Order: sequence, then C-alpha cells, then structure tokens
Amino acid sequence: MSGRPLHGEMVSLAVTALFCVSTLAAPSGPVGAAGHAASDRKLLFVRNGDVRLCVETGGEGSPPVILVHGLAGDLTMWDAQLRHLWKSRRAAALDLRGHGRSGRPSDGDYSIPAMASDVLAVADALGMKRFVLVGHSLGGSVILACAQEAPERVAGLLFVDPAGDVTRLPKERLDAMLESMKALTYLSFMRGWFGANLTEARPSTRRKVFADLDRTPPEVVAASYAGLARFDPLPALRAYRGPMLTVILPGSDRPSSFQNLVPDLPAVRLRGLSHWLMMDDPKGFDRIMDDFLARIG
Repeated sequence: MSGRPLHGEMVSLAVTALFCVSTLAAPSGPVGAAGHAASDRKLLFVRNGDVRLCVETGGEGSPPVILVHGLAGDLTMWDAQLRHLWKSRRAAALDLRGHGRSGRPSDGDYSIPAMASDVLAVADALGMKRFVLVGHSLGGSVILACAQEAPERVAGLLFVDPAGDVTRLPKERLDAMLESMKALTYLSFMRGWFGANLTEARPSTRRKVFADLDRTPPEVVAASYAGLARFDPLPALRAYRGPMLTVILPGSDRPSSFQNLVPDLPAVRLRGLSHWLMMDDPKGFDRIMDDFLARIG
C-alpha cells in the first residue's frame, strides 16, 4: 500500500479530527433489542490525511458493521440497513473520498487501497477494533482491500453485487470506457451505463441513483473507476480466512466475479432486482445480512 501515509500515522489524525455535527433524531423512535433507540444516530466527520470523510453512526452492540457504497453513490444508499442494524448493534456508513459530503484528496488518489485506508481511519476514529464490512459494487473491492490491509480486524466480508475483477477487462474496452467518461460524453455514457443496471429497479431507487450520479464530480467517477481497474482482488480473496458471502444478480455471475475466482466463496443469487438491490428490496437484503451476521456472532 505504498504511496499513502502509514496507517499508524493516520490514527491520531482521525481521532483528533472526529467531531459531532448533529444528532439527526431524538432518541424517541422504536427501541431495539439492545435497549436503545434505532432512530438515534449522529453525523460525524473524520480526517484521513487531508481527506475529510462524512460518516453516519449509531446503535450499540457487537460486532459493529461498516457499510461502504459503490461508484457515484453515498452513505444514504444504506439508510434502510442502518435503521435495521441500529436496533441490535453498532453500525456506520461513510461517504467515500470525493463522494457525497466527503472531501477530495489533494493528490488525486482514488485507488482502492486509498479508499480502504479511509474505511480503516473511520473504524479507528469510532474505536472499532474488530468489525464486519459490507460493500456494494466498487465498495466490494474496497472492503476486500481492508481485509488485505488488516485481516485481524475484519470479522467478516459481505459483498453486495460486487464489481469483480475489473483488471480482466480488455484494455481497449477499458480505455474506451474511460474516454467516454470525459466531459463531452460523460453524462450520456454514465446515464446509459447506470440505466442498463436499473431496468428492474424501483422508481425510488432509480431516482436516488441518478441524483447521486449527477452530484458526483465526473473526474471523481472516472478516477475511481480507473482505480478499480488497477485492483487485483485475487490475492486478497485467497488470503482472507474469515467468513465471506457474496449476493449477486444474474448479470454479475461472470468468470471475473468473486465467487468464480475462488472455490470456497458462498453466493446468494437473486433475481428481479437492480444492481442497487439493497434499496430495491431492503427487507429481503436485511434478512440475508442478518443470517450472515448470525454466523459471526
């Protein structure tokens, strides 16, 4: 993980830069099994080097869960999962660098290891020594890189329709995609690409995904996808020994998909949902997530 600050140097920065912006709801909502209000949560900012990261956190109970969104998304994609998890355990979600309300790195580093360092800095700032990671799409590669960097801290990995091994994409196709992400063709290309993955989406999911896409700077999207295309997931998949599960749609069952790269990765296959399946069917996804968490304890 060269080219970024040592993780130990970031801990003190993250902790000292953690502060509460607001309590988003009073503790008067439904009370979960742990005896706290599921609606009681806080919006925080954590600093990782020169990047200011937006985090939403709440709940009590272990092991805690950190949720990581995908390309051109933000932490609010996990609203239903956070509300569900806060009833029984601690959980947090963050905006990745350059996304949502998080800042952009001065060095323009949108590599997967750099994003993983953001997740670990958030865990440090929140005092989470060991945690479960849930990652959607590009976020699946981010959480895998976290397990590669700090395997002793990651209690489990839940991949949500992950991007797979993009390094296997033919160079000419990757170059064409990155070229299409430039200013003149960006909007039409991205709306077409995302739209093709929203054919079975709820109307509310479609609106949310396109609104987030429109808000995310085009250069951040292009740099993040280029970073994904440089990340080889296979060494991390082979090395990690904790519980893993991938939840996939038919379009994500390719030779480059995580479950087809290693022989022992369990997969739950779903149909009739969009790529943003946790928003299309939050209750169904929450049941899968609960079953996975029950295996960890």
